[in-house]
Amino acid sequence: MTLIELMVALVILSVLTSFAFMYYGNVRSDAENAKVKSDINALKSAMTAYLTDETVKLPDGRFVVLKKERPSSLSQMVLSTFRVVDPEDSTAVSVFKRSFIEEIPKNPLGPDYYADLYYICAKNPLVRLVEISPVTGLPVEKTKTTKVAYTSPTTDNFGAGKFSTTFYRCQLASGATIAAKTGEVTIVANNGSSSVNSAALFTTVRPITVTANPKNNFIFEFTFDYTQSFADNPVVSTNENRVLESSAPSVYKNSSNGIIFIFRDSVPAFGNETQIMSKNGVGFKFSETQWELYHSPSGGGLVKLETGGMEPGNHSMRFAFKSDVTYVDCYLDGDLKATARMGPAGAKSHIVYPVLSPDLFTDTFKVSDCTLRLKQVVINSIDFSDFYDDFLIPAR
Repeated sequence: MTLIELMVALVILSVLTSFAFMYYGNVRSDAENAKVKSDINALKSAMTAYLTDETVKLPDGRFVVLKKERPSSLSQMVLSTFRVVDPEDSTAVSVFKRSFIEEIPKNPLGPDYYADLYYICAKNPLVRLVEISPVTGLPVEKTKTTKVAYTSPTTDNFGAGKFSTTFYRCQLASGATIAAKTGEVTIVANNGSSSVNSAALFTTVRPITVTANPKNNFIFEFTFDYTQSFADNPVVSTNENRVLESSAPSVYKNSSNGIIFIFRDSVPAFGNETQIMSKNGVGFKFSETQWELYHSPSGGGLVKLETGGMEPGNHSMRFAFKSDVTYVDCYLDGDLKATARMGPAGAKSHIVYPVLSPDLFTDTFKVSDCTLRLKQVVINSIDFSDFYDDFLIPAR
């Protein structure tokens, strides 16, 4: 064999080898990705079963509901012990063992599988992605993560019994309180039962950038229950269920009431009602039985747009920004009440803070304790699990 023939043979062998490595690499990568998808779907099914309440039979034949919370680790789904206290005898405890998956599989891409409040997750540390943060609008580099949702991923239902302090902020004044349990965050401003001017607000740590969008639906939505407990005073109580604002558009009554607003640029400090209502934004002010919708069409303070009555109980308020994000469709309990404006027309983006408060005002005359129970917060397409670093569920 001549030298040229040998060189040609080596070139052919190297080409064939490279094709073989490429083929093997692709086959291996496809196999790994297929295994990841199969694994996380199996874990999703197990997690769904784990979280499903179950009717169980007590030793005496009675049936009770076994309620389940999220596991502290995925390995608990292999074999878990649930204890049920007899509702008629707190000293009687029944034990039930359950298995939801044979074993927790290993992630072929590297780190163990894990879960957060919404997803079963598998990280691939070899692949990095650059995404635009829906909160700051800035690029953020992230490890590629394959996810499958085991519950609604864009809805924050405060499922872990507390809210993330990396995303939310609560401010309290003069005896106001906040408490959380599974499915509910409760904020109370104590004004009817206290001589102080109690106030509270719930907002985000960082502002949210609302940008022009092709779907005409940058959405904020809040589900809540609002109650008022009026002072046991025949003079003060004559103000119960009154109109929130007097007929004079520039005069605001300093009564106890709730607000859910999208404020532009900043969160207002606690203060009297006329100061706060001079800010720019869009939103509702409400009592147990009435609501008023405000906007700032000139960019120079809030103006009442619409008003109406509301029944006590659960409610939802929804703000859907259009392509020109100055215009906002405002809904109460699914009904479009008006299209509001957040300043002069033509805006392409806004820096905003959602502010929810049972009573934000510190005027001298107060009439009731106000309680705002937040059930759900939805902000556009933000994946709230990214803001629940404290609630990751490890594999073991």
